[in-house]
Amino acid sequence: AQAARRSNRSPDGAVRQAAAPGRAGWLRPRGGFCGARLGSSGPCTSARPRQTAAACRPGEEIDVVDTPSATDSQAARAPAVVSLPRRAPPEMEVWQLPGPPPPVTLPIDAQRGEIDSALRKSRVVIIVGGTGCGKSSRVPQYLMQQCERDGIEPNILVTQPRRMAAVTLARRVAEETGTVVGKEVGYRIRGEVFPGSQLSFVTAGYLLSWFTMDPTQFASLTHIVLDEAHIRTADMELLLLFVRTLMRLHPGPRLVLMSATITASTFTKYFAEACGEP
Repeated sequence: AQAARRSNRSPDGAVRQAAAPGRAGWLRPRGGFCGARLGSSGPCTSARPRQTAAACRPGEEIDVVDTPSATDSQAARAPAVVSLPRRAPPEMEVWQLPGPPPPVTLPIDAQRGEIDSALRKSRVVIIVGGTGCGKSSRVPQYLMQQCERDGIEPNILVTQPRRMAAVTLARRVAEETGTVVGKEVGYRIRGEVFPGSQLSFVTAGYLLSWFTMDPTQFASLTHIVLDEAHIRTADMELLLLFVRTLMRLHPGPRLVLMSATITASTFTKYFAEACGEP
């Protein structure tokens, strides 16, 4: 009897009995844990741990415990491999930088032929035009284009009464000519210098200091444009005197005076002796 009982017990005290048809395995007391897998005589090593119980006693209820097979356990422990779809490479995008804006017609453009003719015939040209006609931005471009047609490397200085005006005009002319500030077109003011290789906007004070330090630089210029010449500041008065004197010594550079309210006869007499009739 003891041998029979030992043969029907598992190592943990579960009783081996015939289960329902088609199902065999170890039966354990309620509250205990399984000692072997169903359908197998070996001990179960993957059953969920439960509270340990003593061997079945007469009258105790038993539960049938299903445990995962070794194949299931190995599959659970195996690393999962998930194949993600490859992301298509992004399409190539082509960025095209904007070119120069389309030209805007200004009132002064109607007199361009007359201005070009005067610039060729006279060494001193006086241009009188109302505010907003376009003389400050267009005339320097006319001079650059005329030099290029004649095969001359332009070297033009344009004065402005205020620093902000010099910077603003340099940016505007650079944009209209399809370049950037600091290449063909630039500006020179005290504390900030972006000189252009062909055209530079400067203040009257800067140009006066430039001539004072080295007057021989005047000979390297092709044109000097004194914009807003009617503003009679100390810098402008001295600059007019310097330019008049240097034009006597250096016959190469040409002078353009521009203003909205200038008295042309006064400046004509002032420069007639040094440069001939404007």
